Amino acid sequence: MINKHAVLLVGLMACFAPVSSFADKLGDPAPPLTVKEWIKGKPVDVKDGKNIYVLEFWAALSPACRAAIPKLNELQKKFKDKGVVVVGISDEPADKLKAFMTFEGTQIEYLVAADDQRKTARSYMVAYGQNGIPHVFVVGKDGKVLWHGHPLGLDDKVLDDIITNLSSFADKLGDPAPPLTVKEWIKGKPVDFKAGTNIYVLEFWAALSPACRAVIPTLNELQNNFKDKGVVLLGIADDPPDKVKEFMAGVKIEYSVAADDRRKTARNYMVAYGQNGIPHAFIIGKDGNVIWQGHPLHGLEKALDDIIAGRYDLQKAIKTDAVRAELDDYRTLARKGDVKAVELGRKLLADRTNNAVQLCDFAYRIVTDVNNTNRNFALADEALDQAEKLAPGKVAQVVFTRGVVIFEKGKKEDGIALAKQAIDLTSNTNEMAVYNLRLNVMEGRMEAESKNKLKSSPRKL
Repeated sequence: MINKHAVLLVGLMACFAPVSSFADKLGDPAPPLTVKEWIKGKPVDVKDGKNIYVLEFWAALSPACRAAIPKLNELQKKFKDKGVVVVGISDEPADKLKAFMTFEGTQIEYLVAADDQRKTARSYMVAYGQNGIPHVFVVGKDGKVLWHGHPLGLDDKVLDDIITNLSSFADKLGDPAPPLTVKEWIKGKPVDFKAGTNIYVLEFWAALSPACRAVIPTLNELQNNFKDKGVVLLGIADDPPDKVKEFMAGVKIEYSVAADDRRKTARNYMVAYGQNGIPHAFIIGKDGNVIWQGHPLHGLEKALDDIIAGRYDLQKAIKTDAVRAELDDYRTLARKGDVKAVELGRKLLADRTNNAVQLCDFAYRIVTDVNNTNRNFALADEALDQAEKLAPGKVAQVVFTRGVVIFEKGKKEDGIALAKQAIDLTSNTNEMAVYNLRLNVMEGRMEAESKNKLKSSPRKL
């Protein structure tokens, strides 16, 4: 059997993912548009209950954004009579945008608006952890965000499904597993989640991620241990097929591997379940439903044992997952500066008051949400203070988390010193490896900031 791993693996390993922090979930209500000026077309309300809105965040000076204009024109023409309204929201001043529209933007055949001090961008792009443009959000007639991604990835089928009310996103345990949309199978044959056949472990990963590479031996061992019991492991990579092949040429992977098709499978699982830290795994039962999700090194083996033995408690897992969803809700509210975040934060703290592990995890998740300008450091400190009372003495987990909190507050050298102290305290090799990975990130950030300060310092004559 595989050794037990560090209790903080879920939170700590997520920080090495190539995607931004935490995001709002598909199916959430769409925020209103806060526009400085409508440059082309009349103002619209995304919650009017009449139309389906395709909101594109773009900039006139961006070649990538200009390249997407023909695609958006095509979508507007094709779906205009079906109630689809395309809106381009620019981050540029209204006068600059008007100048572009007069000379180069005459070919744009959809609505265009100038954002008001990035307020709309914050409500969508920042809230969903996106910082690359162009980027599109689709809002259904029910006023909820149903899809988001690059405009070139918005194919006709997505809009057709939304129009015919076929678009449904699994976002809780027990829901049917969405099909895989794969660009290329790199190792193994294509699979279909047919009821009554196999138990599937679906892992989302990236070849360039140290955290993902670190779990490969464990996944190999799991596949070997459970292959005679109907368990099939699938690694869905976020890299282009050629990059995955290049990586696999020098690494031993004993399970099936596929390259995602423009993150379509990731959107159906990772985004729908409010996850954006990799590696992350989902278990799909023989009934074709998603019955477990989490970090591959935290509970996956036990879940498989219980499922095969017939003792897996799905209802208990659903309740546990609801705790995760509540944390996601907290981050969403905090990112928006919503006053409800304070009340929910106090509730989450109270729910964990007798569990040092959960208190450390809560504090860690608060402070490592680096895209959140409203991080509640006082709440994180309070959670750690309570954890120290429950686990007196020098406990590696508590010391390390305290180091991360101090680092994120700006006292980087002190935070790194505590992180090193925690590494010396632990005898668990897996825990030590996780701490060292995070420590490397902290030291890299401090070094980068020091270099930036030197560059910006005025030169002496």
